[in-house]
Amino acid sequence: MFDSVLVSMFLGLIIYKIRRNKFLIKQLTKVQLTGIFIAYLTTVTTGVIGIYYIGNQLTDYIHNGFIKFLSEILIIIMVLSLCSTLLHKLLYRIINLTK
Repeated sequence: MFDSVLVSMFLGLIIYKIRRNKFLIKQLTKVQLTGIFIAYLTTVTTGVIGIYYIGNQLTDYIHNGFIKFLSEILIIIMVLSLCSTLLHKLLYRIINLTK
């Protein structure tokens, strides 16, 4: 039940952001829109793999619950900051490619 609420909120947020930036989206070419979609998909996939697989493998060897929790939070922050930096650079390159 809670998962479906989160998914619907996420989809609602995506629709809201697209409608809010409709003017900017209309200025982009189809190649740029495809590049942006692929960049977002790649970044999300990288983040999921980094947090789930790499994070689990690194924290499996920690037996103290508190230290394990802190290391999981640290891994999540590092992966998200790396992915957001990567996404920012990719989007900057894609949008400014033709200008």
